[in-house]
Amino acid sequence: MKALLNSGPTQINLIDLSVKEQFYLASFLKSAPFLKSNDSNGVKLSPTKYSDNYIFKYLLDKSIISVFTENNVNIDSLDLFRHVKNDQITIDINVFSTDLADNQLLSNLQDPVISKCNQLELEELTKEVLVLECIEFIIVKLKYIDIPFNYSYEIFEQIKDILQYFSASQFCYVYWEQLKSLNYERSAGKINSNQLIENNISTTISFLKKAKKENWRVSGYYRDKNYTPSVFSNLILIYQYTWGLKNFYKRPNSSSNLQLHVELNPDCSLDPNKQFIRSNGDITNSLIL
Repeated sequence: MKALLNSGPTQINLIDLSVKEQFYLASFLKSAPFLKSNDSNGVKLSPTKYSDNYIFKYLLDKSIISVFTENNVNIDSLDLFRHVKNDQITIDINVFSTDLADNQLLSNLQDPVISKCNQLELEELTKEVLVLECIEFIIVKLKYIDIPFNYSYEIFEQIKDILQYFSASQFCYVYWEQLKSLNYERSAGKINSNQLIENNISTTISFLKKAKKENWRVSGYYRDKNYTPSVFSNLILIYQYTWGLKNFYKRPNSSSNLQLHVELNPDCSLDPNKQFIRSNGDITNSLIL
């Protein structure tokens, strides 16, 4: 298996990649076990289960990368497993730059230089994008998970409360209406299994900037362990284990799967006494999904 830069049929200018796409591509390239240089444009990769990788499929569906068999036949995400298992694929990275040489471009793709245009430090921007990813990941994946309607409705209600706590902007209301619409369509069987929600990245990041200024913090719980070293690592944890929702909501009393725990920080500018009512009637100063 090898990855080739600038050799695919569809070419995307580096400056046209969204923040989300840049982080996804960087994550993909960093996770790939590079063995040695194959030629001036590419690197040879050892076999991995790329077919199980959501990011890999996302990049493929967005035509940011292309995948070909050893016979140069283009394949899509639906037929990845057989080819990847046999290590018979070439991955083309369909990104070019008019300002950077190939080696500089590859380095830039692995470590996106996007803090200048966004006027944020890279770590801060990464946190904010991951918050977006957590919310979006939960929402989008709900329509693929066979859980009772009342459980999914409760999830949406609690996400709405989180959004309203972070900011009183009109965006929260619009976002909630989108969630509610998705939930109703899902319950009526109107959602196409191939349909994905396309969110406005820049608007959402602007919204999340407000949340960051209000000193929110998120804690992830998995298998009875409390991971609180930093917001950044907590969000990664949440992102990685969101699939636990499926089993968690089939067994609501189980503590062996993910819970998303949003705590109210008493140092924030909002009312620290704001309370939420859980589904069992208890009043609490935190939310648990």
